Amino acid sequence: MCCRTINGDDGGSCTNGTNGLNGTNGLNGLTATVSVGATATLPHGTPPIITNTGTATNAIFNFSIPEGAAGATGAPGADGNSGVSKTFWMLHSTKEVGAAFTLQMATTFTNMAIYGYQYFQNPAALNDQWSQTFSLSAGSYSLEAIGLTSTNRGIITWELDGVVQGTMDYYASPGLVNTIKSIGITVLTSGVHTIRGKLISKNASSTGYFCTIQSFWIKQ
Repeated sequence: MCCRTINGDDGGSCTNGTNGLNGTNGLNGLTATVSVGATATLPHGTPPIITNTGTATNAIFNFSIPEGAAGATGAPGADGNSGVSKTFWMLHSTKEVGAAFTLQMATTFTNMAIYGYQYFQNPAALNDQWSQTFSLSAGSYSLEAIGLTSTNRGIITWELDGVVQGTMDYYASPGLVNTIKSIGITVLTSGVHTIRGKLISKNASSTGYFCTIQSFWIKQ
């Protein structure tokens, strides 16, 4: 290396100076913390927003994130269960064949019925018929009915969707209130069904075709 004088003259060769001493170490920085604060959903297409509600060394970030685009419509779900039991009241029955229904309260009975009334077609006749519509799941069930037996009661033939399920003979001597009878029935498909009661026969000892059940129900 060539050194020159202040006047520009060639002063001959020169050597590098020695390195300076290292500086002292700086002070340790402050310990910082980062945590998540509130989160919110923004409308689709809105830019996300992140804000610090804390300090430079103790940050608390709040996130507002836009919702995603609506997905494609999914396939229809399977039909829900139509239920596994059903209770019916004769008061809700629809007369199909025969005379209109008569409502008779318990105060006119000799004995008290559990539901306090009778609801029956009057006058009663052969081929009297009534029905109710309901929803139920497919399966095997018990059909039960509560009513008053007597010497002028008919035999109820029960149909489900036009298929005979069985019969209940409400003839008795002497008669008895709150008599429960039952048969087994089969529901072939889940959905809406029609149950129908028909008075198409009677006990040989009966003097009539009256049907004075108060309620009936289907259960598994």
